[in-house]
Amino acid sequence: MQSMNEVLEELIEKVKPNQNNEDSSKVEENDESVSFLKLFEFIYDHADYFKVMLSDRGLPQFRSHMTEIVKKRVYGELISSIGEAEDGLDIPKDILISYITSAHIGVICSWLESDMKFSPAFMAEKLTSLTLLGPIRVAGLENKIKLPY
Repeated sequence: MQSMNEVLEELIEKVKPNQNNEDSSKVEENDESVSFLKLFEFIYDHADYFKVMLSDRGLPQFRSHMTEIVKKRVYGELISSIGEAEDGLDIPKDILISYITSAHIGVICSWLESDMKFSPAFMAEKLTSLTLLGPIRVAGLENKIKLPY
């Protein structure tokens, strides 16, 4: 557990956006992209560790522990800002945060399983687009598929 916490703490410190912006509550695409780039670079630099720990051979609790830490430490400010505007949300904030976190960790796992065939910069750019614009729009499918609702 101590080893897991140390690696995840180092990851969080590398990924957290700088808080020296005048309006730190505003999510800027550039800030997200830089954070995602740092995330993918860190995982790339520690690929052997993350490949094992996030695979079926790793500790079963690592993925859930990483998910909880990312939710609290990376998305803590996002959660707070959503809380302030929660009345206007079309979806409960806990579902939204769970979706974002699970999607991000899923993308990381897929990237590791594919032996990181894309660069950290490419992955950061795509994850930024997916997060801010949504998967259907980014894939160019919004007018091409029939949604079930």
